[in-house]
This record gives sequence, C-alpha cells and structure tokens, in this order.
Amino acid sequence: MIGVAAADGKRRWIVGIGATEWASVRALAAGADGLLVAGGFAGTLRVGDRVVTSAGRSDGFWARLGPDGVVRGLWRMGGPGADDVAGIAALPDGQLAIAGTYGDRAELGDLTIPALYDDVHGDGFVATVAADSAVRWVRTFGGPSADACAGVAATTDGVVVAGTVRGAVDVAGRRLD
Repeated sequence: MIGVAAADGKRRWIVGIGATEWASVRALAAGADGLLVAGGFAGTLRVGDRVVTSAGRSDGFWARLGPDGVVRGLWRMGGPGADDVAGIAALPDGQLAIAGTYGDRAELGDLTIPALYDDVHGDGFVATVAADSAVRWVRTFGGPSADACAGVAATTDGVVVAGTVRGAVDVAGRRLD
C-alpha cells in the first residue's frame, strides 16, 4: 500500500502486505485516526511489522494504520474453511464494522461464529469491533447454498451490509425467502 499526499501526489509512506501463499486487500476505509484495511490471505500474513497465521484454508484480516502508515494493529478471523473480510467501515463512536464470508465455524476475537449449515459453501457475517479490538456483536446470514458478503457501510445510527444469498436464508435469526 502506498500513501500519497492529496495536494501533489507525492509518496508519504509505503506499507508492505504479503503472505506465504497469497494475500488480497478487499477494502479500505478512512478511520478517525488513520486508515482501515481488510481482506483475505492463506498461510502467514505480514502487514508492516505485524504477523498472523491462518487457521484453515484461508482467513480474513483487518488492520489499523496511523496517518503516517505505521501499523497499529493486525487481526485475523477464520476457521477451517475459506474465510474473508470483504468490507470495513469506521463508525462515528470510534468502533469499526467488518463484514465478510466464512466457510465453516470461524473465530472472531474471543467469539466463535457457528456454521449455519453443515457444509462449506459459505455464509456471511457482519460485526462491530471496539477500538481495543474487542468484538461487540456479530450477526450472520446464509442458507444451504453459497452465500457471500460484498461490503459494509456506516450510517449515523448503524451499519448496512450487502451480500448475495441464494434461496431461503437465515438473516440474524429471521428467515428470508
């Protein structure tokens, strides 16, 4: 990632993002005190001087960078299946929202997101995370077919998540046809 000055386009900082197998940045957002970045990876991921290792086929990640490009934190989410963070947004109260897809049960901070169905096709999730990286809440959506998250946005009083679902799905405990 390269940070450039808005006034003249000059490079201000560079932060490397790489993994032993592959890494993909899927989302960027301005935070209250810097930049938020999210995506997916397999193997061991390095963002600047921070390192995390996947728990399964692939995992999702998010990171906080200061305005100077210094990595302030790097976190992963995932489990034995294919997992990814597709969206990230800064909330007005300093928390952030992340949204993505998980292929089986997945770890998110101290929580385990259970699989909605006994398969590995994928379900979506959206969660809020406090400034200290503690997960505040998680909501899931999905059905027996492959479902995926496209992104998340902050509103003045909540979050909006977009995704693709197939057939009848469970959305945070409610059936949607």
